[in-house]
Amino acid sequence: ADVIKVELPGFGDQSRWLPVQPGDARSGYFIGCNRGKRSVTVDLRTPDGREIFLRLAEWADVVITPWPSDHRATASTFTVTPGAPPVMVAADERLVAIGDDVHVTFHAPGGGGEHVAIVPAGGHPASGGIADQSTGATDPTDGTLTFSTDTWTSGAYEAVLIRGGGQELSRIPFWVKEPGAKPSISTGKDTYAVGEPIEVSWQDARGERWDWIGVYKRGRDPLIAYYLLWTYTGSTIAGSTLVDENVHGPWPLDAGKYSVYLLRDDGYRLEARADFTVTG
Repeated sequence: ADVIKVELPGFGDQSRWLPVQPGDARSGYFIGCNRGKRSVTVDLRTPDGREIFLRLAEWADVVITPWPSDHRATASTFTVTPGAPPVMVAADERLVAIGDDVHVTFHAPGGGGEHVAIVPAGGHPASGGIADQSTGATDPTDGTLTFSTDTWTSGAYEAVLIRGGGQELSRIPFWVKEPGAKPSISTGKDTYAVGEPIEVSWQDARGERWDWIGVYKRGRDPLIAYYLLWTYTGSTIAGSTLVDENVHGPWPLDAGKYSVYLLRDDGYRLEARADFTVTG
């Protein structure tokens, strides 16, 4: 096969920077993984770079990207035996803006009188519901309901599937944001002492499976620089964590200026940034 590897201008594949030994800049890892391939540098962050890439892709039989994940996997064949799905409710969109509809899909017993209620996170359908719809006049076991958010406020909500007699069968969280709101990240304070845990919170994240936060030297480009500390967000839309000895990377941070980034789905697309300082 004729394989063309697309790399970032001025930097290239990060594995190029793993030298054999001091004084020998060759990378055995890069050579082993890329023997027989051709390389070209294209900056996909620019319109011209994207145009070049699309022209390359026109004649390619297969286009493969190592992102969003830098982990390798083995592809195998397997057989799937269908099973009975559990009773469940799911919000098709985990994050919507006020004014957008929320679509809720359900699989219910179909026993009669079943309905779906929307409540603030942790709320009880009988006392805190803000919307409620029957699953249908014919008591279907499967379907999708549409809820308007026009009069709702931003925050965390849950869709609850309820039996006709009032028994809760399933619930699922989702979030509503202000129109135009972007992902954000913050620290509990601006300055920490060496060894002091760093409180990090995020809001309106995409909630993708491998979203993560990384600590870098202040203002460094995550596409080029290497992270110092990192941890996953647990695919949450909003949440918080402590950056301390329990995250990945050398702890504690030395005195200096740092940035914490919210990064998308095991890749290096910067979603949000907050700065902090360590003293001591």
